[in-house]
Amino acid sequence: MSNRRAHTPTSPPEPPVRRSARPSADTLFDVLSNPYRRHTLAQLARHGGELRVDELVERLVDWEAEPETPADPDRRRVASMLYHVHLPKLADVGLVEYDQEEATVAPGTEADVAKPFLDLVSRQ
Repeated sequence: MSNRRAHTPTSPPEPPVRRSARPSADTLFDVLSNPYRRHTLAQLARHGGELRVDELVERLVDWEAEPETPADPDRRRVASMLYHVHLPKLADVGLVEYDQEEATVAPGTEADVAKPFLDLVSRQ
């Protein structure tokens, strides 16, 4: 049962739920703690805009195949992780715009907030 009250002609509609203007540092550290999410943001920054999800999957598989990356690249596994875990998590905090119907991903309204964190990690 929902906690939302039903809209009736005498009651005003409830305002949409909005996330805070900027993700907190703790939220950013949590979201960016995963290398797939960091690499997703780096790929979007390098590309400079929207990517098809299948193209992003290929870029992540190529990244996994690099010698210093310990994972065995498997396209289905990478695609599943992106679709079901990483892209929704990045979208929830505004770091990406993820269109499931069009299968596209683009930098989100808060992508600039992650840049200092990504720069710090890339220097490691």
